[in-house]
Amino acid sequence: MLSVVYMSGTLAQYQTVADSVRKVWEYTSSGFKYTKENNSIYQQSPMGYMAAGFMGDSVVGLYFGKKKGSAFNYGREFHLLNQEGLLLERYRIFSNLYNFCIDSENNLIYGIAYNPDPKILIYDMNIVERKQ
Repeated sequence: MLSVVYMSGTLAQYQTVADSVRKVWEYTSSGFKYTKENNSIYQQSPMGYMAAGFMGDSVVGLYFGKKKGSAFNYGREFHLLNQEGLLLERYRIFSNLYNFCIDSENNLIYGIAYNPDPKILIYDMNIVERKQ
């Protein structure tokens, strides 16, 4: 199973064995940087992963990567990681996604967008543009 921590940009893979859960790996894109003012904590680091899923032997994370207060809280990149948690590729997408699901057999990602109108977008991971 996968876990995302939006506030710190952390993506982790866990394995369930019998009645226990064991962390396999953890990848952190930016960490959690903050400032403290009086009794309040204010986030300074970029927001992180919104969702994650498995695509064959890889993990795909939907990454936001903008600082708090940005106009929209939607993902703009897919990050592809291997089974050891090593970031392999970044794919730029030209939509604001909220969530996604994966069709591993056809190497497709179905993205859910809400801005400006709700819609489902299909990304063929064989032809999606890699981020430079």
